[in-house]
Amino acid sequence: MLFAQVFEPVFEIVLNSLELELDNVRLIDDKTGQEIAISEVVLNAESERVEFKFPSLLQPGQYSLQLTFKGAVTDKLKGLYYSKYLE
Repeated sequence: MLFAQVFEPVFEIVLNSLELELDNVRLIDDKTGQEIAISEVVLNAESERVEFKFPSLLQPGQYSLQLTFKGAVTDKLKGLYYSKYLE
């Protein structure tokens, strides 16, 4: 689950998505608990991004983006990768 705060009305949310397969995408309004309709999910291989488009303006507020995804975990610092943090 991803949490998003929308500061101004938008018709889409865009995320990085290199080498990821997405499924079961839902957007929930955290204030009301209602599911927000997503009219289209566009994977753009060239820009390495996914666009979640809405049929009307998504208003400012806090939302939860629920989805399942598949992707290889690599060490290439691209797509879904692992890293170590040393203090």
